[in-house]
Amino acid sequence: MSQFEMRIRNQMTMLHGPVVLEVPATGPGLRKWVHVIPPSPGREQGYGGKPLRAQPFIVSVFELAQPQEPDDGWHAHPEDIHEEHVEQLNSIEEVEARLTELGYSPEAFVEPWKCDFPF
Repeated sequence: MSQFEMRIRNQMTMLHGPVVLEVPATGPGLRKWVHVIPPSPGREQGYGGKPLRAQPFIVSVFELAQPQEPDDGWHAHPEDIHEEHVEQLNSIEEVEARLTELGYSPEAFVEPWKCDFPF
C-alpha cells in the first residue's frame, strides 16, 4: 500500500496541518484538489474523566473555477466549490488506504503552500 512521505505524515499528525494534491480537473477553466484535514488537537478527556470521541480525518475532493483574470486571485465563494467526495476516516492508515482506492497516490501529497491551493 502506498503511504504518505514522513514529512507529510508529520504535517498531519504532529503539526495537525492539512495536506493537498492537485489532480486533473474534469474540464477547462477548472482546477481540482484532494484535501486531507487531520483531527484538531484537543482534550483527551471530557467532564468527569470520560474519554472524548476521537475526531476524524476529513478527505475532500473538489473542483473550483479558475479566476478569469490572473490578478483576481482565489476569492472563492462556497457556491463556486463543486465537491465530489467528502469522507471522514478514523486513522492515517485508513486515509492512505482510501486515497489509494480512489486512485490518488498518498506519496504525491504536499503542504498547501507548496502548490497553488486556494484556501
